[in-house]
Amino acid sequence: MNRQFLADLDQYFQAKAELTKQEKELMVALEREKPHFCIVYIDRISVKCSNFRDDILSDNDMDQIANIVARLYCNSGRFCDLDKACEEFGLKKNPSCPICGNPSIYDSRKKTYQCESCDQKWSDTYTLVEDPEKTDRLPDDLGYPSAEARNSNARYIPEYDYIRIFQKAPEPSSYFEPVSWPESQKYMPDEDGNGSILDLNELINDEKGLVDFGVNAVWVPLCNLE
Repeated sequence: MNRQFLADLDQYFQAKAELTKQEKELMVALEREKPHFCIVYIDRISVKCSNFRDDILSDNDMDQIANIVARLYCNSGRFCDLDKACEEFGLKKNPSCPICGNPSIYDSRKKTYQCESCDQKWSDTYTLVEDPEKTDRLPDDLGYPSAEARNSNARYIPEYDYIRIFQKAPEPSSYFEPVSWPESQKYMPDEDGNGSILDLNELINDEKGLVDFGVNAVWVPLCNLE
């Protein structure tokens, strides 16, 4: 269905103060259509241009022909075309599983990736690695340094890389998020060091962190996030 027509219908219904029962049902049907983006359509002119008789076809006949076209298209490499289109647009594929290397799917509600093969899950959060035996195994250019950890080589690295390197998930208490200004204002560390929960937060001051997250950004453990 034409996207502009759907948008016009949606705007029409949204502008109405009250909807009849039938209009409410139409709104439900409209919501089902909105996630779909048509890339091709056929009509009787298309049939005629292909040197077939169009005058003998009912609407039901046209609907059946359209379904056949859709089936043939799906079986002829549609997803190869979709891959090329997404790559040309600039989209990046979901990362492969850090454990087995197979494709992953993204759950936008939980904000997590999950391997389609081994079910390993991970997110875009970071984990603080402090154990010297572990930090010695990290590539020099991976992650962001922690100035406050007891180990001078401690670093915040993506959960994905932690699982890839150590073949297991991080400890639940080691997860952090970089929070940029102005949202970071309420997470600024307690300078007095009075045992506040804010003491767990760390100001981002390293060169790479300042470039990626900006001035006054803060590493905040997930337990402190509101």
